Amino acid sequence: MFKIKKNLIYILIFTSLTSFYACSEEEDGPINEVPYISIENISTYNIPAAGGKIAFNIKCPNPAPSYTISVECLNASVSHVSKSKSEYNYYIHVGENPKDFALSFKVYVEDEDMFGNIITTSFSFTQSANTNSGNNTGSNTGNNSGSSTGGNTGNNSGSSTGGNTVTKPSAPTNISCSNQGNNSIPQIYISWNSVSDATQYNVYRSSSSSSGYSKLTTTYSTNYTDYYPKDGYNYYKISAVNSAGESSLSSYTYYKYDSSSSAVPAIPSVSVYGSSTISVSWSCQTGSGYGTPTKYKVYKRDPQTSEFELLTTTSSTSYSDYDTHPGINRYAVIAVNSNGESGAGYGYSQSIELSKPTSFSASKSGSYVSFSWSKVNNATGYQIFYSTSAYGSYYILDQIDGKTNTSKTIYYPESSGTTIYFKIKAIYEAEYGGSIIYSDYTTYKSVTF
Repeated sequence: MFKIKKNLIYILIFTSLTSFYACSEEEDGPINEVPYISIENISTYNIPAAGGKIAFNIKCPNPAPSYTISVECLNASVSHVSKSKSEYNYYIHVGENPKDFALSFKVYVEDEDMFGNIITTSFSFTQSANTNSGNNTGSNTGNNSGSSTGGNTGNNSGSSTGGNTVTKPSAPTNISCSNQGNNSIPQIYISWNSVSDATQYNVYRSSSSSSGYSKLTTTYSTNYTDYYPKDGYNYYKISAVNSAGESSLSSYTYYKYDSSSSAVPAIPSVSVYGSSTISVSWSCQTGSGYGTPTKYKVYKRDPQTSEFELLTTTSSTSYSDYDTHPGINRYAVIAVNSNGESGAGYGYSQSIELSKPTSFSASKSGSYVSFSWSKVNNATGYQIFYSTSAYGSYYILDQIDGKTNTSKTIYYPESSGTTIYFKIKAIYEAEYGGSIIYSDYTTYKSVTF
């Protein structure tokens, strides 16, 4: 992870007599290199000789960096710049009226990348101001074809029968939306066709297709990204706007967002039972902030390495282990969906007994006794015991390590006529953890010297 330092945005205001122009590419970098930054809700208030105010909003989705903004106007004095309670709303007060007035914004974004390098990008756009807001009543009488008493309708407060009439735009068409992010970080991208006489567009959203629409934003573009959709259905409609007013709302497009599906699953609850075959089963909580599992990974702890090794990946909620070992068998289950993996849920069996050898023999040859026995599955060795009484106390004579050993000859000098009794046990020793499991004794075998 790395931190993004404060972004430094400089806004330059200079002149050009135009209506609103689309964002233009600057030599510092095109607009699409400036992530998540947009200028919206630009409006001008009475910018004739008396001076007036320009308002604009810098939009950046959460988590928003912090900005330092300075303003310069090249063709008019700026008497005051204020910052509203909302962190990204600004007002510029212009103190004089230039002959030809329009606002061209240039935004510089300075970022630091993960290597500490400073990267600067920029974009610009232009918005014309209203220079005739109610101040030129009747100034153009008789200068237009046909009779005229009020000049250019829309710019002068008198009536006009020969000026250029501005009408409301038609509603946008071809509305569509899609999630260009994912369920964890949604980016609902809405787009529509341009309307020829529109200067800006309003974006509306509702949870119902037929009513309850509220305005999300005003934009000069023909697309908008909703970074904060509500759970459930999100219906979007668009209207076009110019100086004559706002069009009717467009037809709707919609996207269904389910925030719960953006979560990883809960930790599984694991149950284990059985001996020669161990059944492992589990359940996983869903809802209440937990995502729905699509598969599970089942692990088992190897007592010889202490590591949990993957047994299987399954969409089932149970698993049968036929390769059990003596002692406690330990399992872990992890739930998985497209958003990631849960933590591990653990379960363990009861302690499983080690079988004793099914056959055991002892025979004398001089001062030696030869022993043989049947191999025990999972045994890591064997212990031979002796006693001077068939039902007395037995003491260890020798330990034979190794899974494959099934015989041993031991030097055992004893007085002639003495009878000694022998038994054997299988043992299972875990390399890690120090646990040792012993089988029961076999029945005794006697040798008379």
